[in-house]
Amino acid sequence: GWAISPIFGENIVDGQPKPEKLPIPDPEQMSIHIKDVAYYLRADEVGIGKMPEYGYYSDKMNPPMMGIIGGMVPRGTPLQDVPFTEKMPYVIVVAVEQH
Repeated sequence: GWAISPIFGENIVDGQPKPEKLPIPDPEQMSIHIKDVAYYLRADEVGIGKMPEYGYYSDKMNPPMMGIIGGMVPRGTPLQDVPFTEKMPYVIVVAVEQH
């Protein structure tokens, strides 16, 4: 359970993005690098594009599911739905076939 925590903890993936952006001289080349890494890690399909409005969840669970699965949340903790308001303009999708 603890190995999952540093990857999926809300303190790591939530929050405001940095206002100062690093320059990306060639976005097309950057997307090729991202896809190459995903394919190297055995992805079957990789896509990068604009996030459609219908692709967002309306709520997120509190406490997060990964905390429950990882045993970091005590049994019997009540679950709450928290409105999901953060929206990102782009999405990277990685699909891995379950062989």
